[in-house]
Amino acid sequence: APTDLAKKNLLSSNVQGSIYKTGNTVIDSLNFISSDLEILKIANVDWIKNKVILSTIHRRENWGERLENICSGIKKIIEVHKDVVFIIPMHKNKIIRDSLKNNLNDLEQVILTEPLDYKSILSVIKQCFCILSDSGGIQEEAPSFRKPILILRETTERQEIIDSGKGCLVGTNSKSIYDVVNKLIIDKYFYNSMTKGENPFGDGTASSKILEICLEKLGKKIS
Repeated sequence: APTDLAKKNLLSSNVQGSIYKTGNTVIDSLNFISSDLEILKIANVDWIKNKVILSTIHRRENWGERLENICSGIKKIIEVHKDVVFIIPMHKNKIIRDSLKNNLNDLEQVILTEPLDYKSILSVIKQCFCILSDSGGIQEEAPSFRKPILILRETTERQEIIDSGKGCLVGTNSKSIYDVVNKLIIDKYFYNSMTKGENPFGDGTASSKILEICLEKLGKKIS
């Protein structure tokens, strides 16, 4: 199991057999890939002068009015904070792309891109100020780079990110989105409080732990 909560859930579901907490192998992959990341060159982005906010949006539950509200929150943020730049890799779904383009395409502080490959998205996470997202996996990756993540949903299956204080649920209300991002920008204590401590989803050694456990169960020794 990747976390203590995941292990607890398995036990409470009466899963039989030995259960071990190892961490999530996605953190192993992240650590392996991120060891030689290069700064991604994106037009109109100054990684030193700009506060870059990465935003990924794709969930069906956020189509329509909710996505419009998210875009309104983004507009309010860049209206007040002229040093903020949004990088938004657009999902291939036409409904999402059309909504993002209709609302944000003409704004200088918003960069709409095609989907980024894994190494490129990790580079942006590493360099950005914070993350606005309704995605799942990025909630596990952000803490490894000590980046606050604001989740564009009312709930998350990854409760550990909330319990650890490294992420918060902001939903899709435009005011809520603006208020929390604004607080991150103006309140260093609040920002730092979301970047402290280790990643609750693992330390990058899950694969070796799993291997050791499997070999032990098989009565083998690591040569």
